[in-house]
Amino acid sequence: MENIFLIFILLGFGIGLSTQNTGVDSKLNAEKCSIDEIENLVNIEYCPEEDIIDNTVKHQGVCTAEDGKVYTCEHGHWSGTDSSVATISRRKRFFWVFFPVVICVFFCRRRRGGGVRTITKYPPTFSQPCTPNDIQSNYNIGEGEDSVVVSWTVPRASDRNGGTPSVTQVGGGTNGGRFDGATYGKTHYITYKATDSDGLTGHCYFSFTITESTCNSLSWPPNGARTCDKKNILGSSCHYTCNTGYQLTGSSTVTCQNAASPSWSAIPTCEKITCSEPNYPEHTTAQCSDPDYGYLSVCSMKCDVGYTLKGAYFMQCQADRTWSNAGAASCVDDSPPTISCVTPQIFYADRGVTTKSVTWQLPTASDATDDNPSIVQTFGPTMGAVLEVGTEIVKYKAVDEDGSESQECFIQLQVEEIICGHPLDNFTDEYMRFTCSTPSSGYVYGASCRLSCSAYLPLEGTDLITCEANDQSEGVWSWGSGDKPYCREIACPELEAPINGALSHDTVLTRPLRIMSCNNLFDIPDMGTNFNGQFLCKDDGNWTPFDTVPDCIEPKNPRYVKLPAEIFYYGGNCGDEATMAEIKENFQNIVDTKLSPLFTIVCPSGETCLAEDIVVTCGPIQTRKKRSLSWTINSRHLRSQEYEVPTREHEIEKRSTETHLLILEFYIVNPLNLTNTTFLDALTYYDDIQLNILKPAVQELINNGTFDIANFVLKSDSFATPSYGDIICDEGYMLDQSTCKPCPVGYFLNQTSNLCDQCPAGLYKDVESASTCSSCPNGYTTQVSGSKSESDCVKLCSPGTYSASTVEICNTCPLGYYQDEYGQTTCKQCPTGTTTASTNSSSADDCKIFEECVSSPCNGHNCTSVQDNYICTCDGGWSGTNCTTPPDSCNGNACENGATCISGTTNYTCSCATGYSGPFCEVSPLDGGWSDWTDSACSKSCGTGSLTRTRQCNSPVPDTHGADCVGDATETIACNTDACPVCEQLTSASGTLFNCSTNGTFGDETCTVYCEDGKVLPPGLDGGQSYSCGPSTNYEWDYLENTPSCVDPVGPGNVSITISVEYATDIPTSIASDFIDLIKNQTSGLQCFDSANCQTNIEIDQSTLTIVFNIPTSQGPDLDYSDYISSGIPNGALQEVIDAINLLEQTAEYIQNNTNELFDVTTDGVTYTVVDDSVTIDAGVTCDSGFVDYDGICVACPAGTRSIDDVCAFCEKGKYQSNAGQTTCISCPDGQTTNAIGSKDSSQCIIESTSTKKPPSGKRPRDDDDNNNTVTIAIAISVTALVIALFAIVMVWYKKFRPKTSINCSTENLRAESCRTRFTRSGRGWPASPTRTVTAMSQFDPNDYQRGSDSCRTPGPHVRVASANSIRIDCQSPPPYEADLPVYTEKDLTCFDNTYAVINDSLPGKN
Repeated sequence: MENIFLIFILLGFGIGLSTQNTGVDSKLNAEKCSIDEIENLVNIEYCPEEDIIDNTVKHQGVCTAEDGKVYTCEHGHWSGTDSSVATISRRKRFFWVFFPVVICVFFCRRRRGGGVRTITKYPPTFSQPCTPNDIQSNYNIGEGEDSVVVSWTVPRASDRNGGTPSVTQVGGGTNGGRFDGATYGKTHYITYKATDSDGLTGHCYFSFTITESTCNSLSWPPNGARTCDKKNILGSSCHYTCNTGYQLTGSSTVTCQNAASPSWSAIPTCEKITCSEPNYPEHTTAQCSDPDYGYLSVCSMKCDVGYTLKGAYFMQCQADRTWSNAGAASCVDDSPPTISCVTPQIFYADRGVTTKSVTWQLPTASDATDDNPSIVQTFGPTMGAVLEVGTEIVKYKAVDEDGSESQECFIQLQVEEIICGHPLDNFTDEYMRFTCSTPSSGYVYGASCRLSCSAYLPLEGTDLITCEANDQSEGVWSWGSGDKPYCREIACPELEAPINGALSHDTVLTRPLRIMSCNNLFDIPDMGTNFNGQFLCKDDGNWTPFDTVPDCIEPKNPRYVKLPAEIFYYGGNCGDEATMAEIKENFQNIVDTKLSPLFTIVCPSGETCLAEDIVVTCGPIQTRKKRSLSWTINSRHLRSQEYEVPTREHEIEKRSTETHLLILEFYIVNPLNLTNTTFLDALTYYDDIQLNILKPAVQELINNGTFDIANFVLKSDSFATPSYGDIICDEGYMLDQSTCKPCPVGYFLNQTSNLCDQCPAGLYKDVESASTCSSCPNGYTTQVSGSKSESDCVKLCSPGTYSASTVEICNTCPLGYYQDEYGQTTCKQCPTGTTTASTNSSSADDCKIFEECVSSPCNGHNCTSVQDNYICTCDGGWSGTNCTTPPDSCNGNACENGATCISGTTNYTCSCATGYSGPFCEVSPLDGGWSDWTDSACSKSCGTGSLTRTRQCNSPVPDTHGADCVGDATETIACNTDACPVCEQLTSASGTLFNCSTNGTFGDETCTVYCEDGKVLPPGLDGGQSYSCGPSTNYEWDYLENTPSCVDPVGPGNVSITISVEYATDIPTSIASDFIDLIKNQTSGLQCFDSANCQTNIEIDQSTLTIVFNIPTSQGPDLDYSDYISSGIPNGALQEVIDAINLLEQTAEYIQNNTNELFDVTTDGVTYTVVDDSVTIDAGVTCDSGFVDYDGICVACPAGTRSIDDVCAFCEKGKYQSNAGQTTCISCPDGQTTNAIGSKDSSQCIIESTSTKKPPSGKRPRDDDDNNNTVTIAIAISVTALVIALFAIVMVWYKKFRPKTSINCSTENLRAESCRTRFTRSGRGWPASPTRTVTAMSQFDPNDYQRGSDSCRTPGPHVRVASANSIRIDCQSPPPYEADLPVYTEKDLTCFDNTYAVINDSLPGKN
């Protein structure tokens, strides 16, 4: 298992590849770096959105920390971390993937932050966005134009590798040329391409929109039409016209104007034509539909009363401003005269008789042509005739000079009697009495009444009054010239003595006093607490406390003694109504079968003992007071009943389940027998029976369970009675001390107050023992309360009569009034327009319409009343009994378009056929019309898209019945039918595959190179893994023309680690040999010493001790990694490398953890101590020439590349390499070059003057063709050549004469850093030991400095120093794309743990 894990470490994969069928997705996932992983190590401030995939960063993506440092994702691992972070990251990674015992720390350090130098070729880039500052996002086409001239500044590109790339336009219209537009806005795309000296390319593009300025759509003009020439674009115009009957107000032409804010010029309106006021014929009234007399308005005419219209009844305003039917109508008189009678006319009978000589008002007549028509009587009595009380009819007609007769009218002559009201209406004196001469016939004009006073009061004034007539012929009572008579009161009216009693007379302070007394065996009734039988006359002439004396009553003895008893049950609930009914039934059964028989047994002989009046109640326990009556013995030795007093309360005990109380209430009853005993003795006797005999008997039944009930509990005190029983009287009697008293006649016992009240009016009581009052017979009532006999009931006024007292003597209801109820004080008036035929009417049905014309039955025409009827005189052509049939106005009607004529009251209306309108249906329906088309943008820029255009049915909008527009409102047509350009097929290099995706925003295709299973991409070629092509690149592949190849890994010649420690003091040369022996002895336990293949070499140089552990390999370079991928079993060569690295890793880790124990030496009494944190451990392998180290194994630089400084570099432009594993590239023949770096074959060498990449396969579909002419191209090429030549001269000068940089390993402000040690390999021999040690980079030959650094990730220039043992890079310029990073300067670079790297004195040759 260790072998499997270590293989993955050696090959630098971040995830395990367990089978040969590992898919593309797992490959790509291995290329990503976890954001959580880097955030656990440093504080990340920002990662570009385009680099983020879910929670990972893609290969070559970056994240910036808060301190400004940038970390790069390299094949699934974070680079750019310092030593401590890198170590944590490595350990975390490999603990995640492999067993803890196999951790690649020292051999893998070189690729993950440990110093691998990467040679990166950056493509040229444009500033993003690359839109020139002088380009607008939108251009509006001016008035009268169809395009816009647009020019811009050519975008500039930069190259991080140095130099100035060439920039050419490869897509879009000509700079400074004309660009067309559209109303929806047409977008033009301009694409530029930058090419650097290595042939690498970059693209950028920008866009702008050309819009045809438009005005808002014009609404269709009401009552008109319009036509437009160029839709609504700026400069277009529309012409307006009006419909018939309308005139144009304003200019007939409007224009879309004002380029800054397009709008229409003033829009005209169509105004309706009007006519002058029409001339009407005489005797007419006109009504017009439009007070302004507008076009098609109608004026209808109606003749005055008595005239008939001849000719057309209307005139209409026409388009020529004249009226139709003008002068074609006239009003002609052809109606009879009219007559009007005043009816009814009322007269009153003379005094003392029922007749009257009458003279009435004659009718009036009129005629349209005769000013004085004749009036002729046709029926009825003659003027001045004597008529009896009642009604007579007289009839008349009118005749004009032409002999035309009117309809008859009638006059109702009505003779009535003058009647006075009841005298009581005039005399409110209650003591006044009247004796009248004609009470049966009512109080008619001339009747008289004699006056007298009751209660022996004297009459003041005349005793005779008579019924006279006033000025309004109304009856009034007259008493002559004297004062109004009245009864003078001297004292209160005399009281009548009570039955079975007497009244005694006395005075109190001169006021009369009457004292009531009763005969033997009778008593004064109990009328309330204030009544003591005395009556006092008050100053107002009324007696107090009553105005009548109640009769004496006959008291009776009480009937019963009833002892209340209660049994209390306690339980959880009461149950439903059925349960309660069942419990009550059970109680009744117990009383009937148990308690009553027991009472019969225990009751004394001769006495009756009963239990009755059972009541059962149940409910929640509340603070309920137990019932107890208290009796006291008064001065007369009688027991009197007082108020209840509480003796106990039921309360709910805490935590008790008994929440409800059931109570059984009943009475223990004994009839009261007062024979041969006193009342008090009798009470004592029955109390003893109830409390000492009957009550214990009940308690005994309770004790033996007779009264037990399921679900309820009886307690020790559940049975209770009061101390004494109740004394009970008969119904209608009240208990007073020891007797029961009734209410006297005329009074009843009020059960609420327990007092005697007077019987109300309409009731009486004539039996003393009766408990209620009796009602008077139907139609009768009593006039006062307290009536004692049915004879006090008097007859109410019957229906048809009334009186002030509601009783006889009654007055009859006069004409026009009725009364349908008994006992009323007034009569009800008939509805307006009706009256009664006679007096004494008793129903509303008696109210009849005697003036028939009051209800206007003739539909607004003349009405003449006749007896019991009316006659209508129609005019204007109307007919029928009530003039409800209109004339036929449709004769000669002017309805058009198949309309139906409907005759009306004064004219006619036209009912139009569907769709037509107007007074005569002359307006045809308005059909809809289409608006102009409105286009949308094409759905595709190429490859046949669709363009949808729409229009609306609003020019005009159809009215309710108008036809809709014919055709479709939406139309779709094909557009941009040219085929879309496509990117050329990418050709994969040896051992490589592509994973491609499409950008959803721009539609560009991005392809990432990854290796086939078992192959790897050598160090230095990482930059050639991503390619883009699509609309933004003008369908050319960006970046690198020659994709890199993936190669098989091979085994190294040997595997070694070098440990260097620094002592606090120098080690003398004299003891160096002994010192080395002591070190060998102290380190003899290291794992490497246990292996026969492990070679050890120890050297001392002053204070520095160096140990090299080296393990040569012997199994050969063929690792057969592809076979391992499929089988999981390493071959011998792979296993040999695994074992060697595992052994050296363990050795190095032990040394690192036990430095002082292994290297602190004491000799000759001197202790040599290792300086803290001075130990450095470097690991390395030896590869063949043309091969490079890849985490403990070797890989060959593929075709198109060469090895240089332990990385593979692309062949420069103008060179190629067909073979793998080479250290140099081959130059093209003179005069030839290649398109770009990384060429793999001599066939890629082309003549230098034509070495331009072939044009794209198709024109960019969204723009116009380029219009660059030949002269422009020649000038551009010449300028480019001159710039390139000048750039080459400057670069040669700079390389030869530039100042050299000294590097002393300081770490401040460096963008990236790397240090590692490598060994020069010569065959498989062991390298010679270094003979010189340097302490600073500045000691190197200046020629060792070279340019370019992938670690810096900046455009350069940079300084690099290379030797057999180390590579150093110093970033001299800050990255241009992160403004917030600190400014980078040349500073010292410190390697691991601030120690100087050991640089081998043998420097490799320069390539």
